[in-house]
Amino acid sequence: MDLPGLISSEYGVNEPEPLGTHELAKQYISRPENTIICTIPATSDLGNQRAYQICKEHISNKRRLVGVFTKCDKADRQEAERAVISAKSDIDNGDSIFKDGMFVVCNKSLESRVNEDEIFNRKPWSQVHSGRRGSMKLKDHLGEILTCEIEKAFPRLENDINSRLKEKRDSLKNMGEPRLNDSQQQEYLNRFVRQYSSKCTLALRRPGLLESETMDLRRELNDINTQFDNVMRWVGGFWRFDDEGVDPRAVCSNYGAFIDKKQEQPGTAKQILFPTPELEDYTEELKAIPAFEEHEHVEPFDKFVDTVTSKLRRFGASQPPGVINSDIYPVIYRVQVSKWGSIAQEHLDRVKDAMKSSYEEILRSICPDSGGTMILHHELKTRLHSMFCETLNKAKQELDRYCEQETQKELLQTTNNEFRTKLEAWRMLRYARAFYKGTGGEEAQDLISTQTLSTMWTSMDLSNQDRMMYDIHDVIKVYYGISLESFISHVTQTIVEGFVMDKDGPLSKMTTEYVLGLPKQEVSDITKEDKKTGQLREQLNSDIKKLEGAQEIAKDARVKVEILKRN
Repeated sequence: MDLPGLISSEYGVNEPEPLGTHELAKQYISRPENTIICTIPATSDLGNQRAYQICKEHISNKRRLVGVFTKCDKADRQEAERAVISAKSDIDNGDSIFKDGMFVVCNKSLESRVNEDEIFNRKPWSQVHSGRRGSMKLKDHLGEILTCEIEKAFPRLENDINSRLKEKRDSLKNMGEPRLNDSQQQEYLNRFVRQYSSKCTLALRRPGLLESETMDLRRELNDINTQFDNVMRWVGGFWRFDDEGVDPRAVCSNYGAFIDKKQEQPGTAKQILFPTPELEDYTEELKAIPAFEEHEHVEPFDKFVDTVTSKLRRFGASQPPGVINSDIYPVIYRVQVSKWGSIAQEHLDRVKDAMKSSYEEILRSICPDSGGTMILHHELKTRLHSMFCETLNKAKQELDRYCEQETQKELLQTTNNEFRTKLEAWRMLRYARAFYKGTGGEEAQDLISTQTLSTMWTSMDLSNQDRMMYDIHDVIKVYYGISLESFISHVTQTIVEGFVMDKDGPLSKMTTEYVLGLPKQEVSDITKEDKKTGQLREQLNSDIKKLEGAQEIAKDARVKVEILKRN
């Protein structure tokens, strides 16, 4: 390191210039990868050299510092002795910052080069270690340092070349061969379609194996179906039913055991017959579902009573007093299920969004929408969207037909045996409650009495409006519960599952068989390269050729360095 900016005279000197020179030198010598050669004239005092002071302050690793006394042929006896002491100081007492001492050389001229050996073989220069005397020794030492640095750099250099070469080759491979004929075009298209089809199979049948949760449609579909099931049970009906959460058969059984005193029962007869079970609080769970907000409200049971009472008066006009007109049942039922269609449509929309996100994410993962695959991505996405819209319209039509069938019934019919048994259970509970009231409630009377008979008859009289309202309630409640199970199952397992798994849908139709069925011109349009892609291919081939050349050069150089090191 030579600092020509270290000036002792201040005349005509711009003050920032030497400061800038010093700062530049400090930055350079502080870099651990640099080898610093500190050159100091033998005619000067080492301690007064600013370069020496800077090296001492800013270089901690002595191995990368080489000290050189120059102009040794110009030094007088006193200067030579002083230089020799400094050159040997690290060897003798470790005071110097230069490991194994300093080199001594003469000025670079033909005459001094001839006389260098003669000068350094005389005292005091001969006291300096022979390996540190002369320009050739310095040259050999610097050569060893350079050889070691090159040797250390080769693994990193070769790794860098290999890494860049692999990156370029991978990019070229992803672009595929130039699609010059029908066979190359179809093979190029099939390569992407095979990857797409494979990931779609995982998305539909093997959840958890894909790299992105967005692709994992089966997991998302399971969550959405579960939420739909819950929403239908929580708020699917227009009105609340009475005695929610009550098992009528269990209540009647407990009441029978109570009056027969077969076993001790907690609570009174009234508590047994009119239980108030704690219902599930679904409010927070419902709010957490990002849909169905407009369907959250459910009318209370009182509104059901008002509606049925009003309808009984109107429908009863064509019947004898005390007779229920059967036309009222489907009318009330249609109101109760009036929200089903819109809830199911909202559910299908959520499935649609999840499905679209899944196949688009899969397409992006195997065929990015930028670079050399931009045209192919656009062409495939257009075709997938067409498949998606076609199957979605089919699913919507099927859902509309099914919802109309289930929500616009003119007759309430079923072959499910549960309807009869469950309705009997509710009617048994109504009878048990009438029996309880007829016998005086908690203060039971003699069962064989006209008062008991009159009270029981009043409670059970089918011509009584309240009794008719409850009978309609029980029929609608039981029929609704059975229909709800069937509706949820059909929507999730038939309509939604059919939509997702449709063989003509975007997750199933895009296969190599589909590609083989495309016209040649259409395959050519899908796989064509734009001008930018062609230019990129040429650039990649050029870069690969240059890097392969650099790879060979680095390999040859490493071999030569190893040979040089052995010699």
